Amino acid sequence: MLLAATPRPHKSFQVENGASNSRRGKTVYGMSKRSWLLALVVVPTVLLVVVGYVVQELDARAYQAQLLAADRDFQLVDAHAIKRIEEPLRLTRAVAEGVEGLVWAQESSDQLMTAQLKDGITRAFVSLLQSTTQIDHARLLNPDGLELLRVNRLSGGDVIRVADEHLQDKWGRDYVTGIRALQPGAVYMGAVSLNIEHGQIDPRNAPVARFGMPIHDVDNNLVALLVLNFDALLTPMPRVEDVATEPEIYYVNRMGEFVYGGTRFKENEYRWQKSTEAHSFAELYPDIWQAMQENPRGEIRLDDGLYLWKSSRDHTTVEPLVKAGLFDIPFGGSIQFLPNKFLHAGDVLATPTGLAAIALVFALYLFSVFAVVQAN
Repeated sequence: MLLAATPRPHKSFQVENGASNSRRGKTVYGMSKRSWLLALVVVPTVLLVVVGYVVQELDARAYQAQLLAADRDFQLVDAHAIKRIEEPLRLTRAVAEGVEGLVWAQESSDQLMTAQLKDGITRAFVSLLQSTTQIDHARLLNPDGLELLRVNRLSGGDVIRVADEHLQDKWGRDYVTGIRALQPGAVYMGAVSLNIEHGQIDPRNAPVARFGMPIHDVDNNLVALLVLNFDALLTPMPRVEDVATEPEIYYVNRMGEFVYGGTRFKENEYRWQKSTEAHSFAELYPDIWQAMQENPRGEIRLDDGLYLWKSSRDHTTVEPLVKAGLFDIPFGGSIQFLPNKFLHAGDVLATPTGLAAIALVFALYLFSVFAVVQAN
């Protein structure tokens, strides 16, 4: 009787928790340890490249958005500043024409400053200061800088004519030199500075912007210098509330001296009057000032941020003044400074959402490493 052969049992591999041992080595979740290690290198690298690309794109868009916001800000403040310059120029020209009219109306040119002429100009100056609070002082000087007559606004608001014995010699002041050098009909616009009386800085520390014009007789001879002191603090720059940080905007005259604006200007304001240090824009930023002389507009990137400028050679900057008939524009240009913190205000890594996304990716990576180690 034949007995059925009992099959001989074969060796088998035990599989527990998805892991097995074979001649090919130990596997985890169906993948070899070498494959897992390779994946842990490749996958984070791919994720890093993808995330880096997305972050770069988002940051580039945020950067462009900040530039657009800054450009809008620049145009708004620029238009306001031009108006600030336009009004003093208009008033200066109108007063100069009135004074020249009185000079030309004299019956005799043998003696320029007759009592009658002084009274007529004094009345015009008093009327001017009473009609506007922008002007603190109005004066007429001879071509050598000696005051011929002067009208002041007192701290209480009263307008008075300064007695002859208190008139001063202003020879050597920058505005005297500047006005003397102008052609007939041109307007002088000086830098904003502290008022100086009798060689001393006014204790009120009142900053003024001086505007002036040369006065000529009927034969076109220079006979006097008109100087008007405008209060530099009456019309502050507008604040743009919807811009996160504060770009700084400066205005300079043709000598590269600050005229208006900017916290950097406030940091340096009037120090040159109280010390030997030079703090004009041209001296603080010679490279930018040189570039402004060569190009009507442009930009320069420095370590602290981006500087953009429009010089007086850029027609759009001075067009309102040209339309107003101010053919000789004593205006150097406008400069906008965008600090790095402003330019990168919208960067992904600088936002809570961006940081959370990066943290999530890193957490997933750590979890995957932990899972492999535990399975091993």
